[in-house]
Amino acid sequence: MTIKTAMQMITEAKEKSQYISVTFVKVNGEDRTIVYNPKSKVGILGDKATEAGKQAVATRKANNPNLVSVFDSQLASKGTAPARCWRSINTDTVKKITYSGETYNF
Repeated sequence: MTIKTAMQMITEAKEKSQYISVTFVKVNGEDRTIVYNPKSKVGILGDKATEAGKQAVATRKANNPNLVSVFDSQLASKGTAPARCWRSINTDTVKKITYSGETYNF
């Protein structure tokens, strides 16, 4: 499967599933599995964000189009402050996506 397919699957899963599990390779070369709720909006300011915040988001998206930001449910369940539970998944390095009882290997 391609990177485009991984991005499409993550987007599709947002509409179909309450939780998604994604296994990918971190920048340091280690495998990481994140379980997250794709509908989570914890800490997202949207239109209420500062102009600097909005610009930072736009710049990140332009410079790193294959990164997907997710709220790590496992960290939150351990008591980590919500603002520290946001993580990025690089779709270039996705190995496996599981949602709605189906697993897709890359």
